[in-house]
Amino acid sequence: MNPSNATPDNPASSSAATQRDGPGAELALLLELSRTLAAQLELPQIYCQAVEAVARTFGYALVSLYAVEGTELVLQHQVGYSRFIERIALGEGTMSRAVSGGRTVYIPQAEREPEFLYALPGITSMVAVPIYARGQVCAVLCVESLGTALSEGDCRLLEAVALQVGGAVERGLLAAALLESERLYRTLVETMPAALVLYEGEEYRYANPRALQTLGLSSLEQLKQRRLSDFSQKGAPLSPERYLRVLQGEPIERAEDQLCNLQGEVMDFEVSAYPVELGGRVLGLATWQDITQRKRAEAALQRSENLLRTLMQHSREVVQILDPQGNLKYTSANVGRLGFDASKSLLDWVVPEYRDKARYLFAEAAGCSEGVGVTVGPAILPLLKPSAPEGQGWFEIFWENRLADPDVEGIVLRARDISEQRTYQATIQHLAYHDELTALPNRRSFHEQAGEMIRRAAGEGSWCALLYLDLDQFKGVNDSLGHAAGDELLVQVAQRLSHCVRGSDLLARLGGDEIAIMAAIADEVGAVALAERVRAALAEPFLLSGLQVVITASIGIALFPQHGSNLDELMRAADLAMYAAKEGRDRWAIYQPRLFQTSRRQLELLQDLRKALRENTLALAYQPILPLRDDLAPKAEALLRWSHPKRGPIPPGEFIPLAEMHGLAPALDRWVFKQVLREMPPQPFQVSINLSALTLLNPRSAKWLARAMRMAGVDPTRLHLEVTETTLLRDFETARNNLEGVRQLGVRVALDDFGVGHTALAYLNRLPVDLIKVDRSFIAGIGDPAGEALLAGILSLAKGLGMNTVAEGVETAHQLAWLREAGCDYAQGFFVGEPGGREELAGFRS
Repeated sequence: MNPSNATPDNPASSSAATQRDGPGAELALLLELSRTLAAQLELPQIYCQAVEAVARTFGYALVSLYAVEGTELVLQHQVGYSRFIERIALGEGTMSRAVSGGRTVYIPQAEREPEFLYALPGITSMVAVPIYARGQVCAVLCVESLGTALSEGDCRLLEAVALQVGGAVERGLLAAALLESERLYRTLVETMPAALVLYEGEEYRYANPRALQTLGLSSLEQLKQRRLSDFSQKGAPLSPERYLRVLQGEPIERAEDQLCNLQGEVMDFEVSAYPVELGGRVLGLATWQDITQRKRAEAALQRSENLLRTLMQHSREVVQILDPQGNLKYTSANVGRLGFDASKSLLDWVVPEYRDKARYLFAEAAGCSEGVGVTVGPAILPLLKPSAPEGQGWFEIFWENRLADPDVEGIVLRARDISEQRTYQATIQHLAYHDELTALPNRRSFHEQAGEMIRRAAGEGSWCALLYLDLDQFKGVNDSLGHAAGDELLVQVAQRLSHCVRGSDLLARLGGDEIAIMAAIADEVGAVALAERVRAALAEPFLLSGLQVVITASIGIALFPQHGSNLDELMRAADLAMYAAKEGRDRWAIYQPRLFQTSRRQLELLQDLRKALRENTLALAYQPILPLRDDLAPKAEALLRWSHPKRGPIPPGEFIPLAEMHGLAPALDRWVFKQVLREMPPQPFQVSINLSALTLLNPRSAKWLARAMRMAGVDPTRLHLEVTETTLLRDFETARNNLEGVRQLGVRVALDDFGVGHTALAYLNRLPVDLIKVDRSFIAGIGDPAGEALLAGILSLAKGLGMNTVAEGVETAHQLAWLREAGCDYAQGFFVGEPGGREELAGFRS
């Protein structure tokens, strides 16, 4: 301060001492500072006003104030600096000494201080004064000079200023504490789960939000226009007069009562009311705890107990009580109806070879000494049952030790007939590994068995051949004769091919018209011979719907170990070879390395697809998904469409596999997702979006989806992401973890084409899936008892896992009616609605 070039026209550069006229002036200036700070209660404003007042009132050129925050000094406000140091670590610089020592640090000559931190060049001296609040240093006030050094008088003046600032900070902290206390009190009252009201006579004075909600009101003003008797319920346990007696000192202690709110709803609640004195007046303070649901639950429980007694007479579960020796003490009345002698224990009906196991489990239950209620089981045991088709039935049996229970004093045996369930589970288990239509092994089974064949061949040093078949005219049969004819064709093809392979060969349907054969061979000649046998087997016409239909196949051949060291590599090679064979149809082709090069047409199509994506010339169509229950919202599946400027509409089955092959699928996924968010169909529609494998397996996808939904302002619960079983099993754990991340956003997950892939039942309950889309092949089985039984099993399985179901490929009114009756949640197909524009969904009705 007060540099040698100071002039009267440059007061900011002169010494503070030259502008003050003795102690009287300093006192007047301190009083002025006190008035300035007296009006402030917020700390940022106090700090700011202190710095401004010190600079303005006392004439210092360089003034700053730093607050202590943890292990740092953080700048709050400054005057006179062209640049600043925002944070200073405690322990560095001279200001830190003022904080750690709790005393003023005076540096008359900065150049002699090695720790001095120069905010500006040319600083000659400095005073740093600690500011105390609540007995500890909360900040430090710093004044620096650019010319004449600061004096001891400046130190004393700034210490007086620090006392003023510290007092202001104390007041600010006290005001903040009081404000926080008031805010906490209000929050506790307004967010408490119980209703709270204050009343004086028949008039209400206050009610918290829960009480207003209970009474059916939206504001306190509305409540003050009502009286206690306005909400009384005829026949309620407590009358309005009883509440008035609270004001005379007769409190209500945890009593049950009823009221009728303005919506006409009768509510049960538990009430406590006490007299309170407020401002010289006596008011009633009442708290209500809503017990409506509890009362209803108690009534429902009573009805349930009555119903249980009735149902037990017709239940398929038998209950018996045995003494420790196994003698029968009690049996439920339905035991005779299930075909057993009511005078005997069910243990007497166990099939002989299982009786030792049954006796052992009973003895284990009878010998339990841990206490009442110890249960042994369940055990699945066959019981002799003449009425069953096989002369026996399977039962799930539990033994519960209730010997110490004075109401029972025995071993409770519960047995439930699960014969139909076991048959049903066996069917579902078979379905998990076999194609339902052709009974051939499905994709999952093929991957497991083919992988084992490759490992065995690798160990023996032998060869394997993979034949990948695609029926050339299959789509034409489906389009011209219908899906039923297409299904019949697949059955006949499977039957013929089964005669072409040996018992050691593996024949499987991978999905659609894709069929694979894995065979052990001695050389390439053996693979070609197998391919020729297949061509010969398909050469004879097929009889479909009274018509003779000629079908050929394009066959791709890949050899192990020449064309791949594992199944994935062989599948990729055989697939490329199949596409090469398809150029001429009714032929086979052995994989060649040149097949890795994309054909000219595919390359051009890929370039045009990239251009369409870049120029935003793709489009979406929406196929409606019909809810089959009144409590479900309608859905629509977003389908990607591409109209080529020269070739016209390109089928998704052509350009989407191309995009997946060349890594363009994630970009298409992002385009579809953004477009759906941009043109979201009207409420209440929810939209399903298909997700590619590359997007699903990308760990960053969930973050991108969250950001896109947040920017678009779309409710995540209106979106479903559809994934296929094949996509999941490329990397199951990664896919499962990424889907968990998606579900945490609120987006729901659908498993597409369920039943034709290879997801094991053991996997299904580990998948974060909300909805299962049942493949159209199962819907086509409606009308056939076996097909309907399998479809009903899938629907029941999904329901048991807490998943909704969508039936794909619904084409008739009969199918729709059957699905509705069977408890399916949604239906999708041409009978329900064809894909169309977003605006067409507005006319869609259930």
